[in-house]
Amino acid sequence: MPWGTEIKRGLLGISIKRFIARRHIDKETKKNIRDIIQNAAFIVDISGYALSSQWGWLSSVNYLSNIAISKVWNLTIWYLEFDNLVFGI
Repeated sequence: MPWGTEIKRGLLGISIKRFIARRHIDKETKKNIRDIIQNAAFIVDISGYALSSQWGWLSSVNYLSNIAISKVWNLTIWYLEFDNLVFGI
């Protein structure tokens, strides 16, 4: 399933069209992702820690979007960094 900025914007209920190019994702896929999030017990983030000035602002926005989605949907995030499991937010 896709997990890009358009999906994250939809899950957060925000519009940032001026800043991020839109990619067309069909309504059925969006509905499936929303159903998955509604029925999820937690989120596992396998990207490691990406909040850094070294990765650019868009990487930081994507990283923070995952945290915001977990808060909006009342889900715990588990972060995986290399071989360590770190309890998240």
